[in-house]
Amino acid sequence: MRSRPWDSTPLGYGVLLAISALGGLSGSFLAAPLRSLVGYAWTIMGSLALGCSTLIGLSFTQVPWAAAFLLAAYVLHAEVWGICVSSIRQRLVPEHLRGRVNASSKVLGLIGLTLGAMLGGVLAGRFGLPAPFLAGGLILGVCVVIAGRIFRRSALEVERIADGASARQPSAGRSEDAGGTCAEEFGHP
Repeated sequence: MRSRPWDSTPLGYGVLLAISALGGLSGSFLAAPLRSLVGYAWTIMGSLALGCSTLIGLSFTQVPWAAAFLLAAYVLHAEVWGICVSSIRQRLVPEHLRGRVNASSKVLGLIGLTLGAMLGGVLAGRFGLPAPFLAGGLILGVCVVIAGRIFRRSALEVERIADGASARQPSAGRSEDAGGTCAEEFGHP
């Protein structure tokens, strides 16, 4: 009997990842309704808290179906967080700088992924496979606290900006109403 869900067969691992992908699909449908219901600040903090708890849960689980559920919840968090943060960034950044800012964001994200993978490999080699999940969960926990402090000071400003009250000029043919679909939030008609 295998001691960790990660020791699965190739088919089992594929099923585990396929189930986790359902979290991303769910997140893409839930982001806009959550944002409308509780606002950007609470949606972002909630998604970070979900990511934190799922990574910590993954560090302790030995049951494959539980790992699949936790991975799906983690991917859901990443999708919701990504949609909300990208939407706010698009509203904050003037149109002529948007490409540079988005590219810089991607580069910083890839640097973080690279460093995290290296650190995760070192932690897993030294302390076992649960260690990188626990470390990632603790890091996300710190992010929840930081986000909470930022949003506590400026939650109303975040919501004002997110609702389209930024200095950005509307594109030709588009209304000022920014409360539309996710596609509209990303500039698609």
